[in-house]
Amino acid sequence: MTKHTFSPSHESVSLCVIVCVHNAPDYTEICLDSVLKHTHGIYDLVIVNDGSKSDTTTLLKRYVRDYDHVRMIHHTKAQGYTKAANAGLRVSKADFTVLLNSDTIVSKDWSERMITCAYSEPHIGIVGPLSNAATYQSVPFVFEDNGTWKQNILSGDITVNAYAQAIARVSLKSYPRVPVANGFCFGVKRDVIDTIGLLDEETFPRGYGEENDYCLRAADAGFEIAICDDAYVYHATSKSFGVKAREQLTREAHHAIRSKYSQERLNGIDHELRNHSAMDAVRKRVIDYVYHSHAAIDMQPSQLAMPVNAPSLAVLFLAPDCSAKSGGTQVIVETARGLSQMGVPVKIAAKKNIKREYDGFFPADAHLFFYYEKDAELLVKAKDFNVAIATIFHSITQLKKMVDIYPALMPAYYVQDYEPWFLDDHPKLKELAEASYTMIKNNALFAISPWVQDVVAEKHEQAVHKIHGSLDQSLFYPDYGARTESNALIVSAMIRPSTPWRGPKQTMLALKSLKETFGESIDIRIFGCTDSEIEYHNLASDFDYTNHGILNRHDVATLLRHSQLFLDLSEFQAFGRTALEAMACGCVVVAPKRGGVVDFGRDGHNILLVDTLDLEACVEAASQLIRDDMLRERLSLAAIQTGLDYSIQRSTLSFLALMHQLKAEHAGNTARRAA
Repeated sequence: MTKHTFSPSHESVSLCVIVCVHNAPDYTEICLDSVLKHTHGIYDLVIVNDGSKSDTTTLLKRYVRDYDHVRMIHHTKAQGYTKAANAGLRVSKADFTVLLNSDTIVSKDWSERMITCAYSEPHIGIVGPLSNAATYQSVPFVFEDNGTWKQNILSGDITVNAYAQAIARVSLKSYPRVPVANGFCFGVKRDVIDTIGLLDEETFPRGYGEENDYCLRAADAGFEIAICDDAYVYHATSKSFGVKAREQLTREAHHAIRSKYSQERLNGIDHELRNHSAMDAVRKRVIDYVYHSHAAIDMQPSQLAMPVNAPSLAVLFLAPDCSAKSGGTQVIVETARGLSQMGVPVKIAAKKNIKREYDGFFPADAHLFFYYEKDAELLVKAKDFNVAIATIFHSITQLKKMVDIYPALMPAYYVQDYEPWFLDDHPKLKELAEASYTMIKNNALFAISPWVQDVVAEKHEQAVHKIHGSLDQSLFYPDYGARTESNALIVSAMIRPSTPWRGPKQTMLALKSLKETFGESIDIRIFGCTDSEIEYHNLASDFDYTNHGILNRHDVATLLRHSQLFLDLSEFQAFGRTALEAMACGCVVVAPKRGGVVDFGRDGHNILLVDTLDLEACVEAASQLIRDDMLRERLSLAAIQTGLDYSIQRSTLSFLALMHQLKAEHAGNTARRAA
């Protein structure tokens, strides 16, 4: 096998990365794309497909087809993680093999750093990196205040790569020795495998505990386990299993490992990890440098720093036929409104056939819109602007026509979501959506969601600038008087049956369960669809609730101000706008931990974040909030404070600073091309 060369030692070590997959295709795709992007040189990537459903299997076959160094081991029926991992280990002939969970995102230079650690001392046999959620390998914090494991979700402008680079800068490369390493990213030298064999699949058939056992066996054979304290791998934690299943697996693992080792030894391991001075020092350096030094992370420069001689801007947003109900459209309207209030010429270009809908949703903003029937009208209008911004994937083609005609016009793309994921049933549109991020050379991409930044960067190697998000604080604010009108606690949710990833079935099932448990003590109110849509899509409806139907923004705000609890059980959210609006109204919110909600939502501080694919977890989180008045009050106050940070004015200033910066760069590039 060709050797994998790394720096700075220039030793040659062959590498094999094994990823065991059981469903969760979205996370798996992000994981595999990050490995392919950030693992350099020649290496083997072995995917073990452990009884996944057809959608995941189709995805994995694509990687095998497209990459010569990727191979797949296919189990038609799930055999459990440990057997899947061993299947991968059996085919690996590499000097260094990494078992990598499919719910991870690796960062730049991750494998080089781990190999350097592994071969820094001959006795090191097993290596693990730092992470956000990997028990005692977590940075900067290990535990929540309640004693549970900390997730350390990245927020703000911080990406996985930026955070990893900051950690590498602060690292002393001390490679702390530990008794066991977490199995989410588990690097093993060939000497270890040759000496002690494979994982114990008989005692730990489904995973959970098998890595601890392997470390103890390796230690008994004279090998050391080291933490690579300059490598960072993001871990989303157990996306192939729900919360309840994960808890059950953990309990089984505890019983299994106690069957092999004395309680005294196991207690000693836990005590050593809890009182590990070297790892405490690593975490302290991360806290001091990353959180107290702005130089540590390549975050977006100050969004309020305007250039002294800022060129004038005239901005045209392209929103040809975007639904007024969508959060993305509302973001565009709010941005345009803020620009108009600050004296910036701005228009939103939309097709005439959507005018009636916009008039109903945005009656006070009619002056912001330019309506057209044919693209030719739009192209003529474009000459009045020096910045044109696409807001949905198919508006990119309009933008391209504009910049071809007007080279001085600066193009930009306000990326609202990762749209290719919604177009599996429309292959041509999906192809256009995937191409939209790179179709226009030197197009400036920006977003309000760091999650969108990461996904587009991982999948298309395109940098996405970040601006601050906003909400209309004249609409979304708390009204404590409204909540005294009902003796029951009001629980609200938005239901959109035509958009499955919004979780309409899951939400109605959760609401039904809550009603069965709490009865008349809660009053359930939904909005976003008609009764006929609920019936057509066969959603649970055999319980007492009030459907307010399709509401305009003012009525949504009124309902949220009356509500104490709001459920957003979408599979993921690119940003989670309605959740933020509910928080600004004082609602306590249950929302998906996957996606952009983590930009403003801190689990247990101002929101509860859950695995929304796990119905029991959703119901349990909502039930906890219904039962616990003090918790609800504490989260509500923090949520209101969060809402105050998202004014339209702050977002508009953030937008303007970025546009001035990009416009100056575009003007320079245009002048150089002309010369």
